[in-house]
Amino acid sequence: MLKNKIEFVLKFEIGREAFTKLVSERVEREVGILQIELENTQNQLQRQKRKFARLQARRQGKTLLDCEYNKPLGCLGAYQCDNCRLNYPAANQVQTELKGGAC
Repeated sequence: MLKNKIEFVLKFEIGREAFTKLVSERVEREVGILQIELENTQNQLQRQKRKFARLQARRQGKTLLDCEYNKPLGCLGAYQCDNCRLNYPAANQVQTELKGGAC
């Protein structure tokens, strides 16, 4: 009787570990896919914000400096050339606030 209980516990434990492993692998894959989708959406949003900022600057009669790296929308992301930093100061401030750099 004790032998049967020990065998049952061992089989149950192995099954539980296998189930946990399968579920966690699936969840990790789904999280990875969602992170990629979120990154793509954030990149699209950043491009749209940049287009809007360029349009607003032109409507106000401002002349935008050329991107040092010849990018049509200027430098996107954390690093920006000096010209893009001057062209889009409000966008830079928003990025800093989103990262927790400003109060």
